[in-house]
Amino acid sequence: MKERSGNTCKKAVSYLCKLAGVSRSGYNEWLKAAPTRKLREEQDDLDIKLIKNILLSKKEKAGTLQIKMVMENDHSAVMNHKKTDG
Repeated sequence: MKERSGNTCKKAVSYLCKLAGVSRSGYNEWLKAAPTRKLREEQDDLDIKLIKNILLSKKEKAGTLQIKMVMENDHSAVMNHKKTDG
């Protein structure tokens, strides 16, 4: 009975992948990458908090270059300019 329900699940996943226009292997890779995506989102949240704190400490008059310099010099945080442009 378990094999049958497992087979039904595989068919359902295959059907949904086909419906969404994605490959089964692509779906499996997406599932496998979930922990990495979660870690990246958590790091992004921390980066945003750091940038907001820097802006508040500069009375919201800091530009991208100044934010980048404060992050690198005071917090040892190196980020792409796209993250500090906002």
